Amino acid sequence: MNADLHLVKETAPTSNRRLSSFEVEDFRPLVRPGIYKMALIDYRTASYFRSFKLVLTFRIVTFGEFFETEVERFYNVKSIKGKPAQRGFFKVGARSDFLREYCLMSHASIHRLDRISMTPLFNPVVSGKIETVKLDSRQRSIPEQLWYSKVSEITGISNG
Repeated sequence: MNADLHLVKETAPTSNRRLSSFEVEDFRPLVRPGIYKMALIDYRTASYFRSFKLVLTFRIVTFGEFFETEVERFYNVKSIKGKPAQRGFFKVGARSDFLREYCLMSHASIHRLDRISMTPLFNPVVSGKIETVKLDSRQRSIPEQLWYSKVSEITGISNG
């Protein structure tokens, strides 16, 4: 997924000033691929390319170069209730990646797929696999300067 670029016009250009510049929205960090200990700090619902997503934001708690870097895990969900929002409501499938990983991160009982409590996910430190994204949603190469990292899988609860 490419970042959105927005042009910002400057006032009264002169011969030695740039005519325009831009800023990058939704910039994501680049972390060396590997297994890291992480803690969930927030989640949101989103809509990308006419599909609904749940986005979990984790903070790396493994000491080292990437300590406290925030990375995201993207899940497909069946539907979201209302507009995409921070801590929005969503519905998942019974065999979805999210539900599978939810069970790894939590020991909470699941009675309804549209009434899952996210509260148990904020306590444990989990292990997760981080990978570098080098292709966009249409499988086109992304320039190396725009590569970013994402959590590709939650592997379990961390052992300390």
